[in-house]
Amino acid sequence: MKRCLFAFVLSLVFLWKASAEPKELTFWITDFNQQQFADFNKIVVDGFNRSQSDYTVKASLIQQYDRELKLALSAGKGPDILFTEGPSYLVQYSKNGLVIPLDDYATKYGWDKKFITSTLNLERLNKKLYGLPDEYESMFLYYNKTLFEKNGWTPPKNAEEFQRIVDEAKAKGITPLAGGNANWKGTNEWFITVVLNHYAGAENVYQGLTGKLPWNAPVFVEAINLLNDWWQKGYFSKNYYALSDTEAINEVATGKAAMTFSGSWAIHDMTQTFSQSGQEWDWAPIPSFASSATYPLYELGIGGTQSISKFCKNPDGAAAFLDFMYQPKVFMAWTEAQPSSGQLLPPGNFSEQETTSSKLDPRLVKQNAEVLNCIRTGQIGYTTWAFWPDRTEQLMINEIEKVWSGQLKVADYLKQVNDQFQQDVKDGRLPPVIAPSGKE
Repeated sequence: MKRCLFAFVLSLVFLWKASAEPKELTFWITDFNQQQFADFNKIVVDGFNRSQSDYTVKASLIQQYDRELKLALSAGKGPDILFTEGPSYLVQYSKNGLVIPLDDYATKYGWDKKFITSTLNLERLNKKLYGLPDEYESMFLYYNKTLFEKNGWTPPKNAEEFQRIVDEAKAKGITPLAGGNANWKGTNEWFITVVLNHYAGAENVYQGLTGKLPWNAPVFVEAINLLNDWWQKGYFSKNYYALSDTEAINEVATGKAAMTFSGSWAIHDMTQTFSQSGQEWDWAPIPSFASSATYPLYELGIGGTQSISKFCKNPDGAAAFLDFMYQPKVFMAWTEAQPSSGQLLPPGNFSEQETTSSKLDPRLVKQNAEVLNCIRTGQIGYTTWAFWPDRTEQLMINEIEKVWSGQLKVADYLKQVNDQFQQDVKDGRLPPVIAPSGKE
């Protein structure tokens, strides 16, 4: 009897230890260097692991993320917390049943109140929430402040002011607009996004995204014609196809180029390259190139989404980690550790006190404040990588090079875009669209 009782007690101890062992959650990270990965691990991952004892997160840095993720998911594996590169990518993962709805967790953790409603809605498909918005992005005009002051230039607000700087720069042998897509072909769509929003205007883009205006309508033809005109007149870097985006920014830092159109992520390279050149930089809103575009206007991009994989065995733990990661104090600590990362804060309803920091570049703080205000008031434009269907987006990126080389006319290019867009809509690949202020 004593032996049986002893064995029973041992069994209870074994079961208690087994149940007390933290359950592991996996999280894959991409596009970080080793220092960024180390800081993220220290602040976010280790912070969560110390905050409770039920779960432990293990992060891995994956270089070929898209390929590795698709291979893993096809085998019923992969990370428990699943990152995608934006709403258009999330559409496909949700359609294929690879991520789970988060509505119950949104209620539990109050995510509907923590995040700005319009940006959270970008991750809602068929009225179900499938992801949380990562940092938000926008496009800006970055310029060499030292060069501008030397030549008596001020950041242009309209087409006439922009053209004057371009003409004077070219006369001095300075490249007006730096650019390069050697490491990221998607650089092409940054410039497409610029002309669509800042020539055609956000209202017309919204009409296009909601099917009320075809993409080969005259206003869009005019916008792409403007971009092609810039290319044909040599406004962009001569070796565009051989330059990485960092090398293109270095042209601005050394005064070889006057300015560039890039996103919030460019702050990292701007800070690094200008510190080496000893010159100064700044940013400004992108000019309005036609009366149909308002000024200032900041287009909205969601740099990524965070979801829970259908193969996750501990979704409660994954949701707890997501909630921890988006706590203001946690995200601010990570942002302060990497103040030049170029990441704007998550689109949350944070107070000014929660996001105030003397450790952040004031130029980043200003970007954050101005873009966040536009999001809250609905005065936003649209980035191609957040609002266009994935197949349409890829066609726009690839085929614009044929326009630049003279192989494809602008009208034919936009007919292809419109045809693909209509097919993507039929196939259910269109991401949610935020209505601009005053629209339903």
